[in-house]
Amino acid sequence: MSEAARLLDANRKEVRRLVNEYCSTQRHPSLPKFVVHGPFAVDDLWKSDASNRPGCYAIYGEDGSLRYVGMSVDNVGNRIATHLSAATQRSLFWRQGSPARHVDIIEVTQPWEAPSLEGYLIDRTASLVAQRNQTGDN
Repeated sequence: MSEAARLLDANRKEVRRLVNEYCSTQRHPSLPKFVVHGPFAVDDLWKSDASNRPGCYAIYGEDGSLRYVGMSVDNVGNRIATHLSAATQRSLFWRQGSPARHVDIIEVTQPWEAPSLEGYLIDRTASLVAQRNQTGDN
């Protein structure tokens, strides 16, 4: 397994762990847990029904690094598409690091849950981004 594949696997496991932690600690126990779909290669994302629903997403770089966490309260696929457009991929943010290659979609049960989960994930994944920046892989 390549270093990029190992890093992608580790980062995806951490995002899934955090989603489960959020569901266990921030939501009523009677509510169903969120479903994480993926990883999708950026070209295959549209094959999933989950892309038409509200939720959050994690975008991983070609090197396996976690590059971005975001959300949409209506159609997460449309929101992800804005990040994956050619124009956006030429922006300074995407040029400074590994290009987007994989996406996980976290399907929430109610649209209003997406902003809360996004904030939770951003807060708790900051260390993953900081580690990437400290190694010079930004």
